[in-house]
Amino acid sequence: MIDLNWTRDEANAEEFPHEAVPQRFVVTEALVITRNLGTSTELFLTNPTPEKWNHWILPFRTAMDIASDELISSLNAITNRFDAIEAAHAGSIGTAGDYPHLVASVFAISGEILFENYSLKYSHTNNKWTTYHFLYRQTNVCNLTAKVASIWVSLDELVDVPGGKKSILETPISQNVIDLLSHVGVRKQLQG
Repeated sequence: MIDLNWTRDEANAEEFPHEAVPQRFVVTEALVITRNLGTSTELFLTNPTPEKWNHWILPFRTAMDIASDELISSLNAITNRFDAIEAAHAGSIGTAGDYPHLVASVFAISGEILFENYSLKYSHTNNKWTTYHFLYRQTNVCNLTAKVASIWVSLDELVDVPGGKKSILETPISQNVIDLLSHVGVRKQLQG
């Protein structure tokens, strides 16, 4: 099985295997929640389904989930398809209550997209190839409660490791968190 991750700039016309043609397009808004402790900045991660996925991830909400039977087999075509889907279904920015793993509290979600990337994976839950467009929005908060396992982690601890594997408390960190933090501009903005 393949797992592909890319940014808009990395999208190309090279085709991937026919069996990996996506049947679902999912737009996911992920919250990049940070808090500044004076000398360091911490990032908030959750583990909402340890029995199923068991990964530290950013709090998220599914903004759109659309089935597709189109024969799309290149990263560039997927990226363009997301542009069309999002233009046709222009939605609003979520509020704290839209994020199912967080206890609704008052904090502001930035309208700006801090970072975005795409992923093509096989969804074992839906038994389908699924492609994701991750939109990362930043918010700062000091007091936050999650309905699931959660942890605050110093950005200094979250360094990219050869092979992309990193874990906390023996639980892996999701690849999209590693991808987000591997972009120097994003990391500087979070620490700034």
